[in-house]
Amino acid sequence: LWSVPQDNDESRIRFAHKLGIRGFEIDLGTVSDGCPLANPEVQAEFKNWRKELGLTYTTLGLNELCSTAMTDLGNHKIIFPIIEKAIEVAVEMEIPLLQFPSFGVSEINDAAGFGATVATLRYACRAAAKDGILIGSENALDLPNQRILLDSIDDPNFRIYFDTANPKCMKG
Repeated sequence: LWSVPQDNDESRIRFAHKLGIRGFEIDLGTVSDGCPLANPEVQAEFKNWRKELGLTYTTLGLNELCSTAMTDLGNHKIIFPIIEKAIEVAVEMEIPLLQFPSFGVSEINDAAGFGATVATLRYACRAAAKDGILIGSENALDLPNQRILLDSIDDPNFRIYFDTANPKCMKG
């Protein structure tokens, strides 16, 4: 939803809806802005738009991870509560998938970063399993490393969230 060129969430949704789009990835928000979608009043607005316009919220993005590194084990004290809040929001909003971006400071560039990312994603998979929420890693790893990531997580509710533009845009 954040890619639609409008001023706010409602105008983005209504603009995209006019274009025929009925499914949206929405974002939890950042820690610095208080994770707006964790606010029940904001959730109610999104639910109203969903009902009024016949929408589906396909994914809840955790774009905070672009500025709080999953690749740093020291950030787990910050990231794990965000994951728990995102799961609560996904359940409340009936969103089946959480998207974990590995871009910005969470880009996987070395073995330590890969290991920390695996630890974060394993935690998320365990925490989300009871609610049937899927966990998707969006990253720019090449195919062999995607397979290693899948094998390293080895969880039935883990997915690769693949955007065809990421390998080119993020890795050239």
